[in-house]
Amino acid sequence: MSREHAMTGWRVGRLAAPPEIIASARLHVARTITHVPTVNHRAALAAMADTGTLLRDRGWSSSADLAAWLLDTAHLAVVPGEAFNAPERIRMCFAVDDATLITAAERLRTALGPTEHEPAVQQLEEAR
Repeated sequence: MSREHAMTGWRVGRLAAPPEIIASARLHVARTITHVPTVNHRAALAAMADTGTLLRDRGWSSSADLAAWLLDTAHLAVVPGEAFNAPERIRMCFAVDDATLITAAERLRTALGPTEHEPAVQQLEEAR
C-alpha cells in the first residue's frame, strides 16, 4: 500500500496467494508486527477506490491538475501522484497539529463537495 497508494509508514499491506501461503504469512505477521490501527485499515480501503473517476468527472487530466486546483481554490498544498508513480493519486502530509488537520479536511471537503468516498469519510470520523 505504501507506494501504490502513498501510504508510507501506515503498516498496511495486502496479499493475494494460495491459502497455505496466506496461513504462513498470518503466523509470521502475528509474531513480528504489532497491531495496525482500525483507522489505517479503513483509510487503506478508501485509498483503493477509483480516484481516477474523480479526476475525469471534474475535468482534470492528471493529479498535477488537481493539486494546482486545490492550491488555488482551497489553499491546500498536496503532492501530485505522478511524483510517486501513482498518477491518479495525491499525497498529503498529516504531520500537523489537530486544528490544522481539521481545517485542511474541511477545506478539502468544501472544495470537492460530496463524493462517492463520503461513507469512508464518515467511518473515519466515527472512529475518531
